[in-house]
Amino acid sequence: MIDFSVSLFEVARADIVSNCCSRMRMRIYSCLQSEVIHPGFLQDHPVSTQPDSPMGGEASNALPQSANSPGETAAYPEDQLPEYEPLTPELVEDEAIRGDFVIRWAVVLLALLFGWTQIDDTSLLVRIRNGQQHLLPFGNDTFSASAGDRPWANLAWLYDPILAGVYGVLGASGLTMLGAVMAALTFWSLSRISVKGVSTWWGSVCAAIALVAVFPQLVPGPTGITLLGVTVVTCLLYQWSEDRSERFPWALPVTMWFWSQLDPRAYIGAMIVLLYALGWVGLRGKVDGESPGKTKRLWKITGACLLAWVLHPLFMHVVRSPMTAYQIEYPELRAYRGFDWPQVWQWFPVYSPEFNTFRDVFALAGLVLCGLAVLTLLLNFKRITWEWVLPWVGVVALAAFGAHQLPVAALLSCVLITLNAQLWYRGTFSQQYTVDTMPLAWNRGGRAITVMSLLLLGLVASNGMLMGRDGRRIGSGFSPLMKANISGAEKLVSEVASKEVFNFRLEQGDLLIWAGLKPYVDRRISLYAQAPENLLKKHRELRLALLTPNEKVPERGKPDLWKKEFERLHINQAIPRLSGPSPDYLTMVDMNSQGWSLTSLQSFGAVLSRPDSPDEAFQKYRKDHPDVDFVKQAFRTEAPQSPTTDGPWIFPRRPTIYDRYLWQPQTSLSEPLQLASHENALMRLLGGNPQMGYTATALALSALRHARQGIILDPQSAVGYNLLAHSAYNLYQTDVDLGANFGVAYPSNVWLYQALSAYQHSVQLDPGNATTREELATLLLKLQKRDLALNHMVELYHLTGNYSTLSPNDPRFKQVTQVNQNVVTELKRHVKKVTEAALKAKVDGGTWEKSLQEALNGQCPALALEYLEANRVEVAKKPQNERVALQKLQVGLLLDCGRNEDALQQAESLENMLPKSGPEAAQPFVTEIRSLTALANLSNGNNTRFEELIQMVSLASSESAVRGIVDQAPLAVA
Repeated sequence: MIDFSVSLFEVARADIVSNCCSRMRMRIYSCLQSEVIHPGFLQDHPVSTQPDSPMGGEASNALPQSANSPGETAAYPEDQLPEYEPLTPELVEDEAIRGDFVIRWAVVLLALLFGWTQIDDTSLLVRIRNGQQHLLPFGNDTFSASAGDRPWANLAWLYDPILAGVYGVLGASGLTMLGAVMAALTFWSLSRISVKGVSTWWGSVCAAIALVAVFPQLVPGPTGITLLGVTVVTCLLYQWSEDRSERFPWALPVTMWFWSQLDPRAYIGAMIVLLYALGWVGLRGKVDGESPGKTKRLWKITGACLLAWVLHPLFMHVVRSPMTAYQIEYPELRAYRGFDWPQVWQWFPVYSPEFNTFRDVFALAGLVLCGLAVLTLLLNFKRITWEWVLPWVGVVALAAFGAHQLPVAALLSCVLITLNAQLWYRGTFSQQYTVDTMPLAWNRGGRAITVMSLLLLGLVASNGMLMGRDGRRIGSGFSPLMKANISGAEKLVSEVASKEVFNFRLEQGDLLIWAGLKPYVDRRISLYAQAPENLLKKHRELRLALLTPNEKVPERGKPDLWKKEFERLHINQAIPRLSGPSPDYLTMVDMNSQGWSLTSLQSFGAVLSRPDSPDEAFQKYRKDHPDVDFVKQAFRTEAPQSPTTDGPWIFPRRPTIYDRYLWQPQTSLSEPLQLASHENALMRLLGGNPQMGYTATALALSALRHARQGIILDPQSAVGYNLLAHSAYNLYQTDVDLGANFGVAYPSNVWLYQALSAYQHSVQLDPGNATTREELATLLLKLQKRDLALNHMVELYHLTGNYSTLSPNDPRFKQVTQVNQNVVTELKRHVKKVTEAALKAKVDGGTWEKSLQEALNGQCPALALEYLEANRVEVAKKPQNERVALQKLQVGLLLDCGRNEDALQQAESLENMLPKSGPEAAQPFVTEIRSLTALANLSNGNNTRFEELIQMVSLASSESAVRGIVDQAPLAVA
């Protein structure tokens, strides 16, 4: 019987040996071909010439026979292993080639990752709508209120139906997929530009830097087409230069034609081809072995590419596209001063102070590559690839006058760096690999470090460290802010009188077009800025004319200007933008003070209706749509009953290492939180007006409800807890004021403790927020929690270097800082005194209860909680009444210290032991525990449980009062 275990082991071992022998034969053959090994080597080291077996290599010769077969022995002893194969230059070369391959494709996969990002470019919304409604680039504009009498020269006319088709089939996730594929193709084309026979390692490193530089434009829009077109045209040109055949490269003019139909910046490709031809003819010398007619064919290629570029339905606009970009689009974008736009540096020249102010890591990566290109030109001056110098100089010049082309300059710099660095390396160093220690460490260690660096780059891109916490993040579909803005814009459709509205921001117009409205302007700059009238300039004038007059700004307060234009276009409503990082509350309040009526308030914006419109249809609309009545909405309209209103939320968790380094959560506000933010801002603006007290209170209550909804959707939102705290504290102030006016003591501690717990949650989620620290310290001082207030004031100083969050330029800064510093000094003295008294009470032979009492009398809850928790064993040994009293005290201290989850668990365990009804339920000790449990549930947002416990307390008190009346004579029964 055959021993299968031994046979399988020996078969596997023989297979390994045969593979090694096959590899050795192949290397010996290749070395003989290159004359590295002398042919006499084979005489001393004969190799079997028998053909390989079907099992691979020489397995048939090396396969051991079964030990049970008579007269046969195994080929190898069982304890013998294949001979060690020494490291050779050929093996080192194989490793280097494989390493370059891995690094090259790692960059392509990184490009796929960088392209797989959320969509936050609003201009894509207009292109999708245009692709859904217009297949040809002819006819007047149908999307805007102001440019309906002029055509839109949409040079990317073929790309809009593609975007619309992708969105229609796959939705917003399909747009992300399209952007990712375009990014991967861009860097795959870039990786193919390399000198044959030379390592591509350095080129891949530069491509990784270029990937960072082009990230702002790696989107599924025309800007992404620009990057793809640049690399494809450059790759085709390089392949043609290396090809010695006389075939005409039809791929180049075909690529240029498609590029021209898909992207307004196709002039960059035409310029690259033209400058490449000029550099080839004027700067590049004759190369050995080059066919004599190559230069002539290059001019034919250039002519075909230029013809393909202008072969466009709007060919005159194509020819003028460079002037349109630099004389119209970029200056107009700079005029809007949209400094809160992402990568706003793109619209300024590189030499401008604005570029230096707003540049980020992406701009710096582009500048670094341009600098490295200059360095490689100097290193490789004797072997410069002159045909690529002129295209690079041309693109860098474009970037100098408009940083929007800096990503393109980064790609051309990468090409120039790769080719010149490879030629310099080939001409300076030996191309033979060795097994010496230092070269081997460089080849292996350097490539390993490169792979780890690429992995780190992918990590910082995935977790948001590269793009910024609220930047364009890795993901699919629309970004959270875009989703909230689209939802808010769509809700405005039913709130306006007609489709024609006046918007204040360009990107706001894109969202309104998506919702089906007709804004005054949007981001189609060339449509509005060209003759016969610059509507963008008029738009900026109208924005100022709508505001109240100001001597310092003479353009403000011109009603005749805006009334004439609005009546011409039948515009009766304006929508100030309220979404994004800098909501325009001042414009909304300013226009409202002039008589403009607030008809609707949504997360996206506010609808303001003009007071004196002559339009009869609009007057009828105003009768059916009165001004927003916040008091009616808050107090006279039934609040929506849903889990987002009354249900408990998940307790927030401190940011972990995963949150800080692996995946930073976004802080983009959901739609309810944006509404709460707007209502909170209005509440603060109206808070100083006594006549608007009821409105301010209604706004506070509405903001509280929307903040709760937002926290349910995002339990880790520090902003949501901040808004909740502001609203609750404002309601507390209202109760105090009402109590003072009517001589009634309202139970205001409910709002106060809700504000306290919300502030504590916010600090837990965002410990570095100095403003929240200061507000919480102020509230704790009001509640006489001295040591807790001191802790937060000290943290405030560590964060800002001062005891105030005011700017040093603020005239109140010195006074407020001095007052807060005096408060901190007094708190330190007081806390030190109480701490020493508590220690002394214990040292002098007292019990820990005396130290606890000293801490409580000294208004130091953190110190008191420390003594309670340090003596848990002693507390457990106490009689039941004393133990429950101490546990009740601990619940209150836990709430004071912000440990709300622990407080809730302990409070609920105590409440479960209490009687639910009867005379015992009305005892003060029972009602105190139940009320404390209700506050603990309020810190968790559990309104249902809070109401249940408060009703139990109220019912028990009512029953006790009735029972007391019944027990009195003459109703008492003997």
